[in-house]
Amino acid sequence: YANQTLFVDYILATNEQKPVNFELTAYEDTEMANVIRTYKFDTDIPVQRNYLTTIMGNVLTTATEFTITIDEAFTNEHIVDLEAGITKAGSVYTIFAAADSETALASVLADINETGVENAVINIEGTQTVKWETGASHGSTPFIPDTNTVTKSVTINGNGTASLVATGAGVGPIRLANGGTLILTDLIVKDESKSYAEDSWEFTYLELGDNLECTGCVFGDEIQLSGNATFTDCTFESNEESVYAVWVNDGSAKFENCTFTGYRGLKMHEDYGSEIASVIVDKCKFDKISKKPGIVIGTLNNATTVSVTNSEFIECQAGDQGLYIYETDTDVTTFGFTESNNTVIAQVVEVATQADLNSAANTANTMVQLAANTTYDFPAGIASGVTIVGSEGSALNLAGKTLTNINNVTIKGVTIKEDTGNYNGIQHSTTINYEDCVIEGVYWVYSTNTTFTNCTFKNTQSAYNAWIYGGGTAKFSGCTFENEYNRALLIYNESALTFDVTVENCTFTAKQTTTNKAAIQLHTEHGISGSLTISNTTAEGYYDQSGTGSVWSEVINGNPEVKSYKFDVTVDGVAVQTAK
Repeated sequence: YANQTLFVDYILATNEQKPVNFELTAYEDTEMANVIRTYKFDTDIPVQRNYLTTIMGNVLTTATEFTITIDEAFTNEHIVDLEAGITKAGSVYTIFAAADSETALASVLADINETGVENAVINIEGTQTVKWETGASHGSTPFIPDTNTVTKSVTINGNGTASLVATGAGVGPIRLANGGTLILTDLIVKDESKSYAEDSWEFTYLELGDNLECTGCVFGDEIQLSGNATFTDCTFESNEESVYAVWVNDGSAKFENCTFTGYRGLKMHEDYGSEIASVIVDKCKFDKISKKPGIVIGTLNNATTVSVTNSEFIECQAGDQGLYIYETDTDVTTFGFTESNNTVIAQVVEVATQADLNSAANTANTMVQLAANTTYDFPAGIASGVTIVGSEGSALNLAGKTLTNINNVTIKGVTIKEDTGNYNGIQHSTTINYEDCVIEGVYWVYSTNTTFTNCTFKNTQSAYNAWIYGGGTAKFSGCTFENEYNRALLIYNESALTFDVTVENCTFTAKQTTTNKAAIQLHTEHGISGSLTISNTTAEGYYDQSGTGSVWSEVINGNPEVKSYKFDVTVDGVAVQTAK
């Protein structure tokens, strides 16, 4: 088993927490002839009268990290024999592979109710499956009944491999009926229930109600929501042609970094007096939804708000209205509807040759998949809405090239090869997004809106990693700047232009300090203006040449006669330079 109780002891203690120390020696047998391991617990371990102190960790291995908790709910024996394969330590229950899948969860929930556990945690080990029998009427068979006034939350942790399977009549929703929150983490959820009206639109789905929080879960069957739910890093699958992966029919729902696959994606629809307050979809992926657009909107009233942002819709159907992202029965102007910064990929094309790349890149809303270990010339023409995705070892060559009118393009997981030549790159363009890319040489930022997310900038010559030269808005998030010399990021312009530059969660590293440069420099020779905002960013090997006390921004006024420049610099919320 993953967790076992090695020993239990009782210590005379005061009402205040006091530290204790001890040495643990584990032997192979009762003769105590062969030592498995000896470990000295010489850190402070808190004990207190009528409280349970629990030490958990890999005591019998070489690991030396332990989790120590003290629980005021300790009133009975340490081990509660709920049934075979289940242990209880304070408010934490563990269900092992030896447990009965039909009764284990019901046994644990019964104990939570009977003993009045406030915030219960249920860990399901390995690939174990636990089952819950749903009822035949609305409101039936909740995890926690409404008469329980103590339990505030129940967390079920599946460790990425364990499953919760719903059985029974399939009408009663899975929920805590007392207003508490059900928390599901890294759990596989399946539906084997069958209602008396299984083929109706409502009873086909596994219903989840009231307050729900899910993280890292996989829903292998379609679900319906009738409460307040949040989903983060979850996967939903529609495996029946006429059924949606998720149906929201009441309350509020938020989906962040989630993936929808299969026949149908997300639907929201009010019926039988239900009221949807809000649905938020952010940074999600709708992947090859084969029967509909990613999202379908039925009947909503003007009190509902719907927001769909920063999401990808890859090879979804266009729908009745040809929008790919959604189709709707309700005029979106009659309720609070927001749709912005989403990407539509109408087709995915794998390319092997340069000719293949040039052709695919000229087709709007296409995802182009580059071959592994292949270097291509950056295509001179790229249609709007194109996403270029790299494989291991794939690269795009920009060295010595000057390209124009590349708008609304995303490049992911590709090495961009530049050189140190002046004024190369992509000019007179609008929005370009780089994600998880490696950028070699000097990148010239000309586009009016350029973002770099989790990118690595590398330059082995005495030149900058990037010039923000003719571009207006540039954002660097989670990026690493590696430079053989201390030249990293320069904001420079030869005409009056307003900049808005953000650097967040980045790292600057200079290997050779042969020049006195700041990590980020502003060149104000021709009167540039704007703002530079820096947060949660570190630098090593750079200088404060300007004497402002900051290695981040060095203001160079190359022409003393120019007095009109205006540039604000903010570092971690503190203004280090104010516009002049």
